[in-house]
Amino acid sequence: MPKLIRIIQVDETFIRESQKDSRNLISKINKSEKRNPRYGRRPLKLGIMGPEFATVVTAIDNRDYCVCKVSSFGKLTNELFVDLFESHLVNPAYLCSDVNYVYENYCNLKNIAHYEKLSNYLTIIERNGYETPDYSDPVKVKEIK
Repeated sequence: MPKLIRIIQVDETFIRESQKDSRNLISKINKSEKRNPRYGRRPLKLGIMGPEFATVVTAIDNRDYCVCKVSSFGKLTNELFVDLFESHLVNPAYLCSDVNYVYENYCNLKNIAHYEKLSNYLTIIERNGYETPDYSDPVKVKEIK
């Protein structure tokens, strides 16, 4: 696994657990209970951070080296993040993430600069009348700026 240095971006995503080809479905919420099969899209009992979803944490540095790890079912914790990524983060200059207390606590613990960007950043920018330029067209970029 690579060592990540300098500017590191970290985020997590959630993947719904699946027990395909299993005749005995086990509930992740109540372990002693059998789970009914899911057909189509049904509302979630506990949301995407509930125990029905596996949390996958991804970290990438400015050299495009990437480390992805399945951390747990449910929410990511401070201890789990340190255990999984301590050996991969080598003297980072910045840690860039969304507003998640796990990353903020890690940065405070290791005395690392932390850059937070809201998940709905582009929506807020557009709602307030600003435009984000399409960098593939240099003429339009100058007009929008």
